[in-house]
Amino acid sequence: MKVRWSLLVAAFVFAAVSYARPQLISEARSREVAKPLSGYDGKWWVAADDYEREGFFWGTSDCLTWTAHVGKGFYGTSTGMNADAFTRKVSDYYRAHPSHITVPVISVWRKLGPEIGKATPQTEGGEVYKTPHGFLDDGWYKSSSEAERFGFLEGYLGCLRTYVKDQEYSRPVHEYDDKIWDYYASHPKSYHEAIADVLFRFRDRPKAN
Repeated sequence: MKVRWSLLVAAFVFAAVSYARPQLISEARSREVAKPLSGYDGKWWVAADDYEREGFFWGTSDCLTWTAHVGKGFYGTSTGMNADAFTRKVSDYYRAHPSHITVPVISVWRKLGPEIGKATPQTEGGEVYKTPHGFLDDGWYKSSSEAERFGFLEGYLGCLRTYVKDQEYSRPVHEYDDKIWDYYASHPKSYHEAIADVLFRFRDRPKAN
């Protein structure tokens, strides 16, 4: 019995350490180009870890709110909804509706928007951001795991491909991650410069005639 209990404790500790460790994106996935939001469905959601899902929430809601200007209908960052409520409710939805596994996450988000908003505790006296994009700047980027950053870029670039037609980003997602990371590292005075603004620097340039 003592041996079994020891094994159980060891397994629990291993699981906790594994979850806490910064999550990485596989080499094969790192070569992926961001898809329109319709390309991220329940199958993608189930395969992604919690870090990537949360990053996807922040990237998508940031773009919906501040770039595409359709965030209000999705209960994005402008309403104060948090990533925990979002990931929990979307996961619950796919578990309860296995036949909807091919439904895009963005469609589930729109459907559950009011419910997710109600699940978010509303607190007074919290930090209020006076500029677009809020805390999604170098501080968030440098403190996030690779999977979170990858998810953020999937969501943000996916939103651009869906709603913003005058910006093109044709490179693999990981290349933008590298470029943003290098930019922040080489521009220490860029403190609080939004991720979205840095990403915009690396958009596709019109080809010369």
